[in-house]
Amino acid sequence: MIVDHYIPTTHDPKTAQQVFSFFDGAAFSDQRVRYLKTWDLIARNLDLSGKTVAETGHLSGLSEYYRSVGQPVAAIDGDFRYRMDAEDASADILFSFEVFEHIKDQDHKHFDDLVLFNFTGVRAFAAEMHRVLRPGGQLVLTTPNACSLINAFKLCNNEPPWLYWPHVREYSSKEVIEICGNAGFVLEFFDTMYAFHYLAPDFEHDLHKYIGSTGASIDHRGDDMFFVFRKPTEAGPQ
Repeated sequence: MIVDHYIPTTHDPKTAQQVFSFFDGAAFSDQRVRYLKTWDLIARNLDLSGKTVAETGHLSGLSEYYRSVGQPVAAIDGDFRYRMDAEDASADILFSFEVFEHIKDQDHKHFDDLVLFNFTGVRAFAAEMHRVLRPGGQLVLTTPNACSLINAFKLCNNEPPWLYWPHVREYSSKEVIEICGNAGFVLEFFDTMYAFHYLAPDFEHDLHKYIGSTGASIDHRGDDMFFVFRKPTEAGPQ
């Protein structure tokens, strides 16, 4: 199914087959559709050659693939609610794959902070990614789409509209753009993809028809979001 439905739609089906084969049967094979689609979007929108590339957290399967073909990728650790273990302006391109939704608030000091999610952790995380990138550098960020067709379907079936319930919080595209924009980033590209669920065409059509009947947009309803942000060459807000 993956070969038939996804590989022919990539910018380079021959290389896409090699990418897919790298993940097939590996420890991260259950993520191979997400990796394949993310790889394709990166190839369409960025040039990694000669760039210093890093990733927030442990290296993902996609970064392991890049390393296997000669593109170095460094892992950055730390308590992302406060600080990343990396020097200022040390990366040209920063990957952050499926991390945003796992960031908790910073430690609580007051009761009002305890009972409400206040975005302190994720805002600090965005500011830290901005700090680590060089001026003109790019952030590639993926995170589940809180406004996906899948979540709309779950809601209609009396299920919580979450892609994966243990996530700290799942975001809309507007929220991600606002948080990263407040950290000083400028959005260059945004799209969504079906990274975790396959929707049969008839089923997807019915969901689109239902959402469209409410007057809402049917654009960008995939279950995972892909962003490219740029750190301006002149300093913005921190």
